[in-house]
Amino acid sequence: MITVKGNSPVSDAFKLIRNQNLNSVGVVNEDTGKLIGNISASDLKLVGLSGELFGRMLLSCRQYLTMIPTNPNFTYPISVNTSTTVEELLKKFDVTHVHRIYVVDNQQMPIG
Repeated sequence: MITVKGNSPVSDAFKLIRNQNLNSVGVVNEDTGKLIGNISASDLKLVGLSGELFGRMLLSCRQYLTMIPTNPNFTYPISVNTSTTVEELLKKFDVTHVHRIYVVDNQQMPIG
């Protein structure tokens, strides 16, 4: 799993997505390594169609995460652990309508 630190510029996240041909990267707390969010290629739209909001590329990943619309009924990032069954995973995809779900250990450290 490819991640960026929360205090990294969001432009670094988008460079990784482009250079590694990814759809998204996980965002981890710079001190603890715990998963705190997700930045996807589609989140680039927050910069604006013509780049009028390009200054947002200077924000940290943590700051940028606060601008990404979320559903208040769910805790983000959406994740499961290694004991989650396939049925539970599929149900989580269905209920949350997200495109990706991360696998974390008991301390919220990303493992896949």
